[in-house]
Amino acid sequence: MESTTPVDESTDDSPLGRYQNAIKAPYYKSTLVHHYKSVQKKLRLITEAPIFPDQIPSRDDEYDESVFGGLLLRTSRRDESGGAYIANDFNYLPSVLQQNYFACVRATINGGDEPVTSGLHGLMRRIALIRLRYQAAKMGLKTRGTVPWLMEGGPDWDKAELVPDFPCDWVPYDCEMTESPYESGIGFDTETYHAFWADIYGHSHAVAAQSDHDEELDDVEEQSYQKEEIMEDVTQTVQPTDSQEDSSVHMSNSSEPQGELQVEPQGELQGEPQGELQGEPQGELQGEPQASPTATYLHHQNAWSILLKTILLLKESGNSALQSDNIHLAATRYDKAIRYCSLAFLQYTPGNLDFISNHQSEMYQNAEHETNWTPLLKAFITIRLNLSMTLLKPQIADRKGATEQATLSLDQLKPFTAAKGTVLTSTNLSSSRPEPDKTYDEAKELQAKSYFRLGTAQNAGGDFSAAMHSFEKCAQSMRDFGREPEPVVARRLADAKRCAKRKKRNRRSS
Repeated sequence: MESTTPVDESTDDSPLGRYQNAIKAPYYKSTLVHHYKSVQKKLRLITEAPIFPDQIPSRDDEYDESVFGGLLLRTSRRDESGGAYIANDFNYLPSVLQQNYFACVRATINGGDEPVTSGLHGLMRRIALIRLRYQAAKMGLKTRGTVPWLMEGGPDWDKAELVPDFPCDWVPYDCEMTESPYESGIGFDTETYHAFWADIYGHSHAVAAQSDHDEELDDVEEQSYQKEEIMEDVTQTVQPTDSQEDSSVHMSNSSEPQGELQVEPQGELQGEPQGELQGEPQGELQGEPQASPTATYLHHQNAWSILLKTILLLKESGNSALQSDNIHLAATRYDKAIRYCSLAFLQYTPGNLDFISNHQSEMYQNAEHETNWTPLLKAFITIRLNLSMTLLKPQIADRKGATEQATLSLDQLKPFTAAKGTVLTSTNLSSSRPEPDKTYDEAKELQAKSYFRLGTAQNAGGDFSAAMHSFEKCAQSMRDFGREPEPVVARRLADAKRCAKRKKRNRRSS
């Protein structure tokens, strides 16, 4: 997918120019951030067709008048003043493809017949390839034919931009993420069009005389090598600095990202060398005893490790963008991280993602809550809180979105904050099991941060009574794990009380 010559001749259409332009784009919330609970409701209803969380379109994007109601690209756009303007509608290609696939899934469920001759898997494969090529063209990256999710940039590219925007375009096709990967890419006559193939995909070394088997082995070897490079970069990226060693809840200034981004205790997320730090509950969830791990068990652990490291990469890249005051880019990267977290924490039919299946079964038995205190869960909660803070920045000013992210964080913490030494379990969280005291302290620390974020968003939205309650809960959560509330909490609480009184006086006078 090559772009046309820029209308403005001064526009840099080189690969680096495209990348630098793309990272300046405004933030648009994905469906999984905008309608997380709505997505979960839809996923529960879809069991007859392959679908992943990031394949659900937003309610605003659904078209009911026909199977391909969203096929036509929108040709009319308006700017903030209400006037029409000319725009390249390919900017909306990924969401249009998302709408079309969901329309086909819905038609299959309602009518019984798949509305595309290739079947849903074939359509999903083609959409994945189109979106990956689109992302590569937008970011100035190169893709590879049989492993199109492995994109190549240069030294100036942030590693986060090499991660596919849609998890469903990568994870079900990768042999490191599933033992039964779907067929990926698209067939190509490399013998006749070898020069074109080498130019587009950078496979100058993959001569046409090679057998299909040899090409496949080369791709798998290069895929593993590139992943090792990326994982090494992640490990280096997430190492704690001297300023991050303190795991206290720094809330002192919501406009300063440094302390507020370091909520989770640092050591447990850094490189997770042991099995229990892979972001996945252990042997009892995998169906294999740890004493005699099988190839399947090890494969599952490796998949969880890759997922966790990908999420940490996106999180840390979001932190870097926030510290550089690139607010929209920070929100975009946190949003992408939430899309990947959703693979592990939403209930859906996981298709060929076997490493997800057992985990989902346990969550279903516990009111759809994660009841194992894992690095992946802590990373997910921290990402939500970072996004909540980012959405309140003046550049975005999405108070409702900030409130939703803080509220969802509190819900995820519920099993771990009821009482010290226990975690809530069962279908309505009415039972409990023993849990180390450290879990309670860490969960309470995150709970305090969540209430602080929630109160800040409520205060900004003019709901001063609710903000007072949230700041009071924040202070109590801090006392629960043995720490006195920070001065900023008292200041925010006093400010909310003053605003509430002023609002009440104004209402009386009117």
